[in-house]
Amino acid sequence: SKSKSKSKSKSKSKSNPIKKTPPKQMQIKNDENRINPRPYQEYLMSLAKNENLIVVLPTGSGKTMIAVLLARYFGEIENDKIVIFLVPVIALVEQQTNVFKNNSPLEVYSIAGGDGAGKFKKQNWNEIVKNYQVLIITPQILYDALVSGSFFLEQVSLLIFDECHKTRKASPYNKIMKEFYEKLENQRPRILGLTASPVGTIKNDSNFNIKLEIQKLEQLLNATTVSLPPKIIQNFVNKPKLSIAKYKKQIPVDRPKFLNSACKLNVISKYSLILIKIWRILGPKACLISIQSLYDHIQQKRNFLISSSSTSSSISSSSSSSSSSSSLAKLNLIISALKLIQAGLKNYLEKEALIDISDPKKGFSNKVIALYQLINAFNDKIYSGIIFVKQRLFAQTLNKIFEELYPELKTAILVGKNNSGPGIDKQKMQSQNKIIQQFKNKQFKILFSTNVAEEGLDIPSCNFIVRFNRIRDLRSFIQSRGRARESESFYFLMSSSDDNDYLELITQLICKEREMNHCLASAAENLEIKFTNETYSNTKINESFDFKGTTINIDNSLPHFKTYYMNLFPVNDLTFQFKKTITGFICF
Repeated sequence: SKSKSKSKSKSKSKSNPIKKTPPKQMQIKNDENRINPRPYQEYLMSLAKNENLIVVLPTGSGKTMIAVLLARYFGEIENDKIVIFLVPVIALVEQQTNVFKNNSPLEVYSIAGGDGAGKFKKQNWNEIVKNYQVLIITPQILYDALVSGSFFLEQVSLLIFDECHKTRKASPYNKIMKEFYEKLENQRPRILGLTASPVGTIKNDSNFNIKLEIQKLEQLLNATTVSLPPKIIQNFVNKPKLSIAKYKKQIPVDRPKFLNSACKLNVISKYSLILIKIWRILGPKACLISIQSLYDHIQQKRNFLISSSSTSSSISSSSSSSSSSSSLAKLNLIISALKLIQAGLKNYLEKEALIDISDPKKGFSNKVIALYQLINAFNDKIYSGIIFVKQRLFAQTLNKIFEELYPELKTAILVGKNNSGPGIDKQKMQSQNKIIQQFKNKQFKILFSTNVAEEGLDIPSCNFIVRFNRIRDLRSFIQSRGRARESESFYFLMSSSDDNDYLELITQLICKEREMNHCLASAAENLEIKFTNETYSNTKINESFDFKGTTINIDNSLPHFKTYYMNLFPVNDLTFQFKKTITGFICF
């Protein structure tokens, strides 16, 4: 087939907004990071050559490798087109780009949110197709290019949807399929969806049907769902032990009247709900700590604004200068209010004996103490762990609490890039990557994280996962549990001993997951039979092992095995043969 031209990329004008990686650099492969495909990955890829598929496999089973294998196939047979790998968040662009570069000879190009894709014209997109074989981008960028008419799906040979369960309602994934893919009569790209859970939210009504939800996703992606039997996957992916970590019901502690009044002030109104929630869930002392976190956060924003204003004062217009002054005045008011609230609350807690210098645990809720006891009990077994919380300020506050209660634990926070919820700032991608790398290097033992750590990010296998706040849905349940992939792993859901509604929801989630697996099971069993027969029936087995100068392989090992067995158990007329299975070979 025609090879992609690399020389053309060098002659492009400087005005071109596309920032290319030099071809020589892209050809460098890291052999240590290269993944050898497993048999089931190769087989699922062979199925995806001929039909649109949604591959449902647990976290850590290597779904991306199936995409890499399929991309290599389409990169060879449809060389005039491009493979597009869609990732739902910007943080995954660089991660998946590295996976493709390390595991394929394909020329890979990536576009993240700040790369100026909005300025790309038709010529820019055409040059990407001409010079590269794989493009890794977020779905909104592709959708915008399709809407503008600067790019067409007919130019795509394979369209891969990572975390394809996000193909719902008004999502860019769904818009791409409905507004563009479905309107194509010819030259439709092959579709590959990847997910650990095709079903998300569980509705509490009798009409909710797992099978119907899977079928809806199949219709949206015009694809068929495939999975593998658990007995195959369990050879490659460990499943953690699920436990409910119960704690004693919390006796409500009345908030001081001045705190209730202060929370109604306009200047800090957006922080009031989260502070009240922290008082109720984490305890009065935690509320004091979170106010300090907010104070530090606002102070940093103020200092940054002052520094920015002084730097740009010579070139700023009068309107921008006025806006900066207004923002600075607002931040000063918030800082003053938080300082007064913090001082008043500290005096109140000391006066009411709700905190005690001699007892560092006093003032925290039963739930926080239960988490402390849980971590302490498993500390010797914890290899690396994640505590999932709902909001950024919860992560920040719990991190500071454990820095005080358990300084030797080595903890950090990992939060998302969106702007939802008050409190500490979103983390930039560079900050996320730095924390994840430090976590990999064992500089931190525990991460306090929002749901950003549930899926996608290249977080190392953990053996200790705790859901501190209520689990949200089935997808969240499955994805967060999938982070515990070590051989001896633990997955805890924290619940008040009297919270029967939550305990019932947990039971329902477990049942719904079983129902979902059952829906996939019959097809998976047929797939196993088909896999075994088709993959190995006409395959020449050449695996061999050298041992002290003797070469043993599948073909010559039977006589050796028979001789060894006869020496142990003398029996006449024995016949040995190999049965070929999805995971290897069984001698019987």
